[in-house]
Amino acid sequence: MKLAEKVKALRQKGIAFDIAGIAADDLNDELLAELARNGNGRYYVVGKGGDDENDFAKQLAGAFRPAAENVKVQVHFNPERVARYKLIGFEKDRLKTEDFRNDAVDAAELAAEEAGVAIYQIETLPEGKGEIGEVSVRFRDTAANDMVERSWTMRHDPNTPAFDRATPSMQLATLTMLAAEKLKGGPLADAIDFQQLAEPRENIKRFYGQSGRIGQVLQMLNALR
Repeated sequence: MKLAEKVKALRQKGIAFDIAGIAADDLNDELLAELARNGNGRYYVVGKGGDDENDFAKQLAGAFRPAAENVKVQVHFNPERVARYKLIGFEKDRLKTEDFRNDAVDAAELAAEEAGVAIYQIETLPEGKGEIGEVSVRFRDTAANDMVERSWTMRHDPNTPAFDRATPSMQLATLTMLAAEKLKGGPLADAIDFQQLAEPRENIKRFYGQSGRIGQVLQMLNALR
């Protein structure tokens, strides 16, 4: 594709390629997201005014001031504690294990106010030993222009709070992910029952309100069963 080649050429010159769909229907999300990824940029979808415009303005302002470049996350699960695990979503963004410290392999950029969320489905061993595992993050600090790597232990807590006691941001991310899986279909979709998730939906409504994109997400969740 000629456009993809031009986008990659711009990236080699240090020019990021951001894409925004403004009040448009029938967008080719897969194509546009791939172009933004090749161009070291971001892909935005903006509705028709209101909070969407305000959110987009904040995102656009942050895009000009990335705090971290080439951001990579690697998760190691302890086989003595975790029997099985599955990353839900992000299939196209997965890197090879050996590429974590290969700085020639490009990854994401994050502004100071941005955050990334990854959801794993895990099955722990009842009589397992040790912690859940370890998560590592590697990125380029744009202020110092140095590569930084940090790791944290994912501790095993048999008394971990139930999902409806998680932070509102985690409840929102998880419900959005479950909605995507429900729409995609498959074994996991058949097991998802949104009737049993009424309390997290109410928590999100109380914390974020019902305007803008949050309102659209809640409307979609209410339509699913």
